[in-house]
Amino acid sequence: MWIPCRAYSLVSMQTLTDMLRYELQEDQSLLGEDQFEYDLNWVKGQIKSSLEVWRGEREASYTPEEERWKCRSCKFASECPASNCGSQEGRTLNANIGAVITMAQNSSGRRRPNIMITGTPGTGKTTTSSALAEVTQLRHINVGDLVKEKKLHDGWDDTLDCYVINEDLVCDELEDMMEQGGNIVDHHGCDFFPERWFDKVVVLQTDNTVLYDRLSRRGYTGQKLSNNIECEIFQILLEEAKESYPEDIVASLRSDSVEDIGKNVEILSNWISSWSPVS
Repeated sequence: MWIPCRAYSLVSMQTLTDMLRYELQEDQSLLGEDQFEYDLNWVKGQIKSSLEVWRGEREASYTPEEERWKCRSCKFASECPASNCGSQEGRTLNANIGAVITMAQNSSGRRRPNIMITGTPGTGKTTTSSALAEVTQLRHINVGDLVKEKKLHDGWDDTLDCYVINEDLVCDELEDMMEQGGNIVDHHGCDFFPERWFDKVVVLQTDNTVLYDRLSRRGYTGQKLSNNIECEIFQILLEEAKESYPEDIVASLRSDSVEDIGKNVEILSNWISSWSPVS
């Protein structure tokens, strides 16, 4: 039995484990602790396989033998896929797993939204994200700081005067937090993050003259300064966001002044307050 991968795209393994434990609790004496743990592992394997298919890491036809559920009541375990099992154990597990699947399909897997705040360096991403996190109690994740703290990079680029981010390591580090929800991700790029992570993608934009002054005060010079100004002029990050995420979740906000930042925080906090999981 293949679990529809999209139903589980935002549901953490712990959430599913809790669901299954709840559904099986009345049948604990029938199944026994060993079989119960085996059932949990089967569900986890199915979820993992389905997500790998969705991500293109595995062919959909791949059904490893060890991930097929087999109950102890059948003499020939290799001939006992759960979907055809006629034993009492098999029927019980089928009913309970079906309930777990229904529960998961009716849940987004998170109760608070994830927001990406992106934009050219100097547009106020970190200031906006910090203020928004304080107002809403969401977790602020500054990807640049995370890369340095966890060493999620491939070394230093002398030309651009920055670390070369390892995108795979960053995504692995963030996966569990993003499944839980309630995050504000602050980074100057957005195209390598999974689309399923975000409920809102905000691109901050700043007047070129204002941006030039901000970056100069930060000590940006030469190619690093010119590259970032050109990025803003040609709206590279806005186009990147539109190409990487559904158009209806992408928004651009002006960020030229402290007043703009205050307005943006109010707009986004109101959006967070009105957000609800998609059932």
